[in-house]
Amino acid sequence: DSSAFASVNAGLADQFKAFSPKKLFMAVGSNQVEVDFKVVGTTTNGLVKGFWVVFSDVDRAASTRVEYFDANGVELASIPSPAHLGAQGFTFVGAVFDSAIVARVLITSGEAALDATTQDLSADGTKDLVVMDDFVYGEPQPGVGGGGGSVAQVIVGNIFFRSAHNGSQNPAVDTIAAGSSVTWTWNAAGSHSIQSTGIPDIFRNSVVMARANDSYTVTFRTPGTYTYDCAVHGSAMTGRIVVQ
Repeated sequence: DSSAFASVNAGLADQFKAFSPKKLFMAVGSNQVEVDFKVVGTTTNGLVKGFWVVFSDVDRAASTRVEYFDANGVELASIPSPAHLGAQGFTFVGAVFDSAIVARVLITSGEAALDATTQDLSADGTKDLVVMDDFVYGEPQPGVGGGGGSVAQVIVGNIFFRSAHNGSQNPAVDTIAAGSSVTWTWNAAGSHSIQSTGIPDIFRNSVVMARANDSYTVTFRTPGTYTYDCAVHGSAMTGRIVVQ
């Protein structure tokens, strides 16, 4: 906003400084912004290795944060902003990962949206009002298979895990590249889960699910051999993911 948000609220005219003049920006009617990424020149979903934001005027620690999600909606990190030092100063929040795995970020800027009446804490108001300046991130890369989808599919049945790729069963064995995903899909009603049993190669467990067509997806970013079973049926249902 080239008017420093005075067009929204005259009391904000001198509230925010620009890190790299000029414009500051903020969502209309909300204090949250979602950012996703596209491969340059296309409409294909992309992945980035890191993402950073410059915030202006964070008065209250943790009122502002950046959350990172992979292509399957799994949260990778949630990083709060510290309060700024000095009057109306800047904070810089960001994260970088070993590979391009970030598909979406959710940015929360302060405690409230900008409106015609709400004043900032530093102006004797009741809410910490925060705006954004620069975004910094690398060029988005294509996801696995061009869209970040699953490479391996595993069927969850009563009582078995079966690789859709090669038919191996109890254990279902799949080999994938690092950065790829595996999706388990229930083929009928029945209480099962995906429970990591590997040491030290472990991954996040699912909850027990019971409906036909329920599914669970995990992205494997680190090479290794990942074993799993069902929390309900134990060694009667097993599988193995080899990540190269």
